[in-house]
Amino acid sequence: MNITRPHIEDLMARSMTEKASFAEKIYAVDLPPELAGFARRYEDMGGERDVYLWKWCWDLQYARNPGFMLSSVPEKYRRDAALAKSLLGMAATFIDDVSDTLKDKHLLDAILTIPFDGECTLPDDLGERGYLRAMLVRDTLLTAHDILAAGPRWEEFRTALYYDLGQTWNSFVYAYLVNTHPELMNITESRIYTSHTMMFYIFADIDAIFSPSLDIEEAPKLREAIWHAQQMSRIGNCVSTWEREVRDEDVTSGVVGYGMSTGVIRPADLREIGREEKKREIIARLTENRVEENLFRDWEQNRQRIIEVGKEIRSVDIDRYLEGIEMVMLYYLSSRGKGSAI
Repeated sequence: MNITRPHIEDLMARSMTEKASFAEKIYAVDLPPELAGFARRYEDMGGERDVYLWKWCWDLQYARNPGFMLSSVPEKYRRDAALAKSLLGMAATFIDDVSDTLKDKHLLDAILTIPFDGECTLPDDLGERGYLRAMLVRDTLLTAHDILAAGPRWEEFRTALYYDLGQTWNSFVYAYLVNTHPELMNITESRIYTSHTMMFYIFADIDAIFSPSLDIEEAPKLREAIWHAQQMSRIGNCVSTWEREVRDEDVTSGVVGYGMSTGVIRPADLREIGREEKKREIIARLTENRVEENLFRDWEQNRQRIIEVGKEIRSVDIDRYLEGIEMVMLYYLSSRGKGSAI
């Protein structure tokens, strides 16, 4: 790794020169009908995200060479894998809105009881908007389940998928915790818990379900590589959206976590985040102290670890996968201010 010119600097430079073309490319993407219907339902209920997000995610999930999809997925399964991942990403985003933006614990608890593969009974006191949001989550989950259950290795990998879904759901509970008790925010727990909102383990599980040639003996090393890839994506997520999140009174970003852990900001600052002048002060302090640079350093370290672990993996092209993760970072850097991240 070039210490004097980290790889991240090249991506940042590209993001500045290619930002307009990236945005134009994403807005030109046509959502498949399986996703477009859910996007319309979300918009009709006053959803907080722009359609750019859904197009951005679909473009990333469907891409190949380089791409975000494991090389072990044959072309004939490419669309099904991308659809399942996009649908679960949508469901997670709908839940994320409840924990981070609405901060509605009752609705969050109800939604997190919705089973992945069956009908559900919801409380009758969610209100019309809460009920519609819960049904939207249920329907996206069931649609993804039907696609996955037809995959060639569903029975083999579904247990891992269910476990990893649980980790993601728990990350939303953690987000609610720190957004209602911001004095608890710190970088260590941020790395552990909020990284699961990126769903990289789930996406890898889905690719495995559609990968007849994947060597199960390599699964431990592959999951280790996925951990570092998930951290890299979460870092991209943080640097792309942290200023908007502070303005929205969402303190879950790793930028805020580093700010708390290094003393740049303090618990008292976050307890007063409802005041507009305090939001501006927090953003200014984090910017002036160049807190983002801690995350960029972490990104480089995780990238190097993937390279090392990848030397022991043969049934997946880790070099190509890493190129896809770098593309994800480029998309994040090029999407600052567009609300593109979960």
